[in-house]
Amino acid sequence: MRQRILNYLLKHLFNAITEDDVLVYRGDKFYVGGMELPKTDVEDIVSGARGLKEMYVWQLLMKDLKNEANKRIYKNGVTMEDVNFGRATLWTVNVIEQKIENLSKL
Repeated sequence: MRQRILNYLLKHLFNAITEDDVLVYRGDKFYVGGMELPKTDVEDIVSGARGLKEMYVWQLLMKDLKNEANKRIYKNGVTMEDVNFGRATLWTVNVIEQKIENLSKL
């Protein structure tokens, strides 16, 4: 019962960072920490996201992070804290992948 409540809170109420919270793009401007970046950075950010997405080392890193997080959840997790930390890691990796994907499509 306790874990069900925790799962619900993590999924629905937890104040998690989302893709919309980081490197915000509104109109034709980027914002980091509430500060507007120079307009000349827009093209660099978009092309950088496209390049990063295609890099083999990036793909390996993301794959390995997911594998290690899954190990913490399903294989090596001893306590619920271990499992929850693995879930948080997967969430963070997903946020990063979504951001790179969306930036590469601008």
